[in-house]
Amino acid sequence: MLNSAGFDYPVPLGPFPAHQELAWCLMKDQPQWADKVYDPKEVLTYYRKIATESTFDTLILSSEDLCSLDTLAASVERLRETFADFEVTILAYLRPQVEFLISLYHHAVRHGEEVRSFLCFLDESVNLRIVQYERRLSVWSKVFGSEHLRLRHYRDANLGSGGLLQDFFAAVGLEVTIKHPLPRVNVGVHPWLSKAYRQLNKLEVQGSNFAAEKTSLLKLGAKLPPVDSASYYLNPNELMILGKTFEETNRILKNQFDFVL
Repeated sequence: MLNSAGFDYPVPLGPFPAHQELAWCLMKDQPQWADKVYDPKEVLTYYRKIATESTFDTLILSSEDLCSLDTLAASVERLRETFADFEVTILAYLRPQVEFLISLYHHAVRHGEEVRSFLCFLDESVNLRIVQYERRLSVWSKVFGSEHLRLRHYRDANLGSGGLLQDFFAAVGLEVTIKHPLPRVNVGVHPWLSKAYRQLNKLEVQGSNFAAEKTSLLKLGAKLPPVDSASYYLNPNELMILGKTFEETNRILKNQFDFVL
């Protein structure tokens, strides 16, 4: 389908469906979940060769970990140099800051890394720079040029039956309709069950293993009605204070990038 429309999605070097090694090889410290340590020269040469020899109009390179390069201007510059002969478009999905922080929290809870409440997690562990999107986008804008950035709403992208993939296809100009909802691969923690997860995490710190129980919680959560996590974890005053924290960031996003969250 992609090839017939003039798009190519190269086979990654690693075992993942996305091109994660393209980001990993340019990090100061490659993540612990990487299958191996990737050599920057090898990875960049691989993708440069594909781009140079491709007979397709558009090459799609995708990795959620590319966002981790936002403090590494030299790494982003190296990407630009690798694809200097090509017209590059950076497609980035942004979600409301509170939603992003809750997703971060739920990921940590699900994977046994967090035993605190969401409010304590925010207060003690989170550097809010992670949701100061204008700062995170600035290095990409400076290196590639703001005219090469295209920002999309993550929440809006997940509304239709085709979800994020449908929105991505539309964003790159590919006319494809996904008629049936796609199963979610990364299912999050249901807020009602967060405390149960955290209790198991505390016990695991002491040496026990509750993988089966967590799987049961995950399945149970999928059957429960949707709940607004922010309103569940925070009272109205806390929500208001947190919202005001992001007002300046959102103002700059609108003025500099013409993007409204």
